[in-house]
Amino acid sequence: MFLLVYFNELIAQTVLPDRMFADTVNAPFYYGVSSGDPTNNSVVIWTCITPSPDSFSIQVVWQVSSDMRFSDILQSGIYRTDTSFNFTVKIDVGGLEAGAVYYYRFIDNSGKVSAWGRTKTLPNAPITQTKIAVLSCSSIYSGYFNAYKRLSERTDLQVVLHLGDYIYDYVDADEQIRVPIPYPIEPISRADWVERYRYYLLDPDLREARRMQTWVTIWDNHDLNGLDTIPMQAYKEWLPIRETPAVEQNILYRSFSIGDLVDIHIADVNSRQGIDTFLDGETNMLDNNQFEWLTGGLKSSATTWHIIGSQKMAGGWYTNGISPALLDLVPNDSNVFDANSWDGFMETRNHLFDTIVERQVDNCMIVSGDAHITMAMDLVKHPHDSLAYDPITGVGAVGTEFLPSSISRGNFDEGGLAAESSPFIIDLSMKANPHHLLTEINSHGYGILEINQDSIRATPFYSDILRLTDTEKAGQEMVMLKGENHWRRKLITTVEDILPISIEIIPNPANQVFFIQLNGPLNLPITAYLSNLLGEQVMSFLIKESQEVPTSNLAGGTYVLNLNIGGNIVARHKIVLIH
Repeated sequence: MFLLVYFNELIAQTVLPDRMFADTVNAPFYYGVSSGDPTNNSVVIWTCITPSPDSFSIQVVWQVSSDMRFSDILQSGIYRTDTSFNFTVKIDVGGLEAGAVYYYRFIDNSGKVSAWGRTKTLPNAPITQTKIAVLSCSSIYSGYFNAYKRLSERTDLQVVLHLGDYIYDYVDADEQIRVPIPYPIEPISRADWVERYRYYLLDPDLREARRMQTWVTIWDNHDLNGLDTIPMQAYKEWLPIRETPAVEQNILYRSFSIGDLVDIHIADVNSRQGIDTFLDGETNMLDNNQFEWLTGGLKSSATTWHIIGSQKMAGGWYTNGISPALLDLVPNDSNVFDANSWDGFMETRNHLFDTIVERQVDNCMIVSGDAHITMAMDLVKHPHDSLAYDPITGVGAVGTEFLPSSISRGNFDEGGLAAESSPFIIDLSMKANPHHLLTEINSHGYGILEINQDSIRATPFYSDILRLTDTEKAGQEMVMLKGENHWRRKLITTVEDILPISIEIIPNPANQVFFIQLNGPLNLPITAYLSNLLGEQVMSFLIKESQEVPTSNLAGGTYVLNLNIGGNIVARHKIVLIH
């Protein structure tokens, strides 16, 4: 007779929070099934079996079928697992058709059957559309996994990208929503880490998301304990990651191609930090081999779009111009909000962006996690240099970034800031970061990328984490068009789109004074704003057909003229003042 040894011990010793239970219907496969790391002809399938207490090894049959009733079994085999793998089962199933849906299950030697799982192989070219989910930061203690349940219900996803902090090593003191008794300890030994993965899989919504979707994952700081190999081994053991010689050496960065439409490069910006330096001596966040792998993959790719998965925010989150008194209200690292992100390794970011420009790689998007908030931004080395980057149009960016909050880990309101202060905080952040197009700091969920031949549509989806719910809501949709390398501005236009007029600035460069000459009918109110390179407004005025603008009170340098025509912000003009 099979016994759920771990679960029985847990019940005897622990008071479980709400909605935590094993899959007893499919005993002894109490922890469900999962699949991941798909290619166009293979996929990894996973389960864990709980044997009788005196068993040191056990034989498991696996099956892959074209239908969920398993009336058409295409492949099957026998796998023996034992205590050295904590009775997990991981099968790399090859010989599959591209772009197909498969169903899989496991059977023990007494005929007991696991839940069936659904998985998908990647399609071959040509392909015109696909959807992928992006998620991170799933603290089981911080709230309910409603987002995982919503993910499990989707049938339109090719793959799910989990960008780190799949488990949490500790309970956040401000987020004790679903905490068992006794209080969880931080894992140290291999048994501790294995117990944490088993505990997570007592959540039925996580089990269902693993069962119904095909996963690609990468670890982050809460999944690991520095470079300790014990949590690394547990991570690889309990997630459907393909075992390769590189993975055996704890190298998890890898690539996937969805036909000729998009390639996905999953980078490891956590465990590879500080191993190498660039030729100029600056620390490489990725290590030199990984940097060459990433940039080489971008250059050699034949797909239309290029997605880079990063555990950390890549595009820059600066504190420029925000008063120290206000910065004291929120976590920050002086000139940037988070030096643990790419902001702490700006040289690596600059080298990557330079490589993208030098090798003329278009249509790049970084998807990231860890920050627990929603952001969409343009990727640019110097967002405050209006000669290099125009935040009104996006011209000058090398790509985009999309960070779709956290599954359940807390953000600003859990951190103690009242929701009423959110608009004020967002406004401060957006003004200090002209390359940011979307900021949302209180909601939780995941993101969906709808990738087409001509565009990518990125949409965050939000779920409650404090109560069980069957609903979610969509956040602001962002659009990136092929060849533009920045997020689309919905309100940006040209002067000629609104009025049949042209603008002249005479002289430019100017000294003490310049003139704005508008040629054409003026039947709408036009307001001009003059700003410095930090985006600070230094002058505003209503504009006439010919307007003299004295500048003797301004320092020499470069300024930007924005026009507001009937509520529409039009393309800006650069003015150089020489005093």
